[in-house]
Amino acid sequence: MGFVWSDAQWKWNMQFLKAMDRYRRLYGHCNVHHTFKVPANDPAWPEVSWGYRLGHAVAKVKANLEEHPLTPREMADLRELDFFETDLSFDVWSKALMPSLELYPTVHGDTFIPEDFEVPNEAPWPERAWGMKLGYIVETINSRHIFREEMQNDKLKLKELGYSWESLFGKWAKELLPALRIYKAKYHHCDVPSWWVVPNNDTTWPKSLRGYHLGKQVVKVRRGGRDNADVADVLAELEALGFKFNAFESYFVDRVLPALEVYAEIYGDTHVPQGFIVPSESTWPQPSWGAKLGHTVRNIRNRHQHAQQVEIYRDRLEKIGFVWSIYRSTVATKRDIVEPSVKVFQEINGTDAEIPRNFVVPADDPRYPEVAKNFELGAWIFQYNRRTTGLLPFQMQENKKKPVAKDKLQNTHGSAHEKLTPHAEQYWNDVLLAAFKAYAKLHGSCEDMDGSFLVPSEEPYPQSAWGLNLGLRLRHVRHGVRYAKEIAKYKEELYELGVLLDGDDPSMELNEGAYTNDDGDSDFDDEEDYEDFDDDDDIEDEEENEEEDVRIDTSEQHMKAHLN
Repeated sequence: MGFVWSDAQWKWNMQFLKAMDRYRRLYGHCNVHHTFKVPANDPAWPEVSWGYRLGHAVAKVKANLEEHPLTPREMADLRELDFFETDLSFDVWSKALMPSLELYPTVHGDTFIPEDFEVPNEAPWPERAWGMKLGYIVETINSRHIFREEMQNDKLKLKELGYSWESLFGKWAKELLPALRIYKAKYHHCDVPSWWVVPNNDTTWPKSLRGYHLGKQVVKVRRGGRDNADVADVLAELEALGFKFNAFESYFVDRVLPALEVYAEIYGDTHVPQGFIVPSESTWPQPSWGAKLGHTVRNIRNRHQHAQQVEIYRDRLEKIGFVWSIYRSTVATKRDIVEPSVKVFQEINGTDAEIPRNFVVPADDPRYPEVAKNFELGAWIFQYNRRTTGLLPFQMQENKKKPVAKDKLQNTHGSAHEKLTPHAEQYWNDVLLAAFKAYAKLHGSCEDMDGSFLVPSEEPYPQSAWGLNLGLRLRHVRHGVRYAKEIAKYKEELYELGVLLDGDDPSMELNEGAYTNDDGDSDFDDEEDYEDFDDDDDIEDEEENEEEDVRIDTSEQHMKAHLN
């Protein structure tokens, strides 16, 4: 028995070599994963090595071999363990472990291998595996990155045999897949917002999944892509759910396009008002409920969003008469297209002739302006009238329609007395007012709501409001920054809910022009309520980075290099 003269020699002999020898006896090779740490309080390992970062030590030894050569004795120790046989782990897997795993269900009738099961020293078990602690190995396969690389080509076979280890199905199998299945069943799509968390108080979700950050995990899956090793393990299940790795494609194909087709069927055109949100009604495809269709259509036309999807599904869009280019300025459209076209139409059909909603300026009629060719004049006028309280000049003829007051037409500031558009009212009632009511129900009143309060992703709040900065909206209402028409119509209810307080007079600020409403559109169109679908949150994987402070004798420099 030799005498250990230094701390470094003690670490080499008593920790590194003992742990390495035990690893070799348990698993049949020395290809240790860099994250492997000897389990604490595990009688299968020498007590002196409990908690020892063996994977880290092995990586150091291999990395520093050239700069800090080992002594002949140390090299002999490692060769005795087959330390440098890098392919040995694949040999052990293919000739010992995999045959044993295939045989076990035949012999025992199931795939639940007890942790204390050892391969018998007899046929029909493979001789290479005799005496191996198969149960212990299977247990550590799942928890300590053992044989992960070696089993890749046999995963499908192991699944077919009935093994259900987490390592076979990847890290997404345990929580993400079950959560995504339930989410799809509830909401009929897989476009989980990045901020979405499984509600803690929703009993329809399993307890084990409550509080799970499903939205963040979906972002990680998409960023990894279908070729990622972890994703590959659950790819078939994801595709069966209709999951798409391109968030824009998923949103467009599953929610936008079906809703746009229904919109065209109902209204006869695709001039979707910017503030239009798909109603939660049976007329509309359920996956599209709550989708900001108007906002998306505007971005397709003006910002060229979904360009790739638009090109792929161009035939379906053209079938419903989708208009690719619309004047951005209502004023310019009226001046350059609408009014000249109306003038020609009346010259042809008479000054009292009504323009049908489905009327399109003929492309082959030289009497109409060139810029107006194929312009959906009837649909544009119909939508303009729905969005605004102003009338076009040709609609203000005597005995036809009563003209709007001149000062009202010219005023660019919203008036509290103007009528809410149907879509603005729907958004107000279904999202904002419903969220205010839910808060008041839970807290007794909205009086003390924090100015940065975010609507939690749980009942009784409406799903369409989850993640909304409700505190900001409350400040807007109280200070008269926005929502003039809504305040005028729902003032009493807002006081009852504590949204408005005694002394608040938002109407005064609004009438002074703080509430701007360019082009006659509702404040509902403000982009504050319309954020782009694709979240660009910085979501990064968290990894453990443990440090070990080890003191080593400075006279033993080669030991320090290899083991520190």
